[in-house]
Amino acid sequence: MDRVMLYTNDGTMPFFDETGITYNIDIKFDALMTDIEDIRKGLKKYNLDLIKSTKIMKVMVIKDLR
Repeated sequence: MDRVMLYTNDGTMPFFDETGITYNIDIKFDALMTDIEDIRKGLKKYNLDLIKSTKIMKVMVIKDLR
């Protein structure tokens, strides 16, 4: 997830690992890392996917009052 977020995260939404995998895995695929669909194509070879969804979260927003 760290590599995917490095190239694709524009700060508009967080990524969450919901695979349930609790150990390190090594995967290798060729993809244009700034193209989500190309990344998804590579991940599908390992039965993994990036899925856009919503999640209820508790957050605290801190902002400047100006």
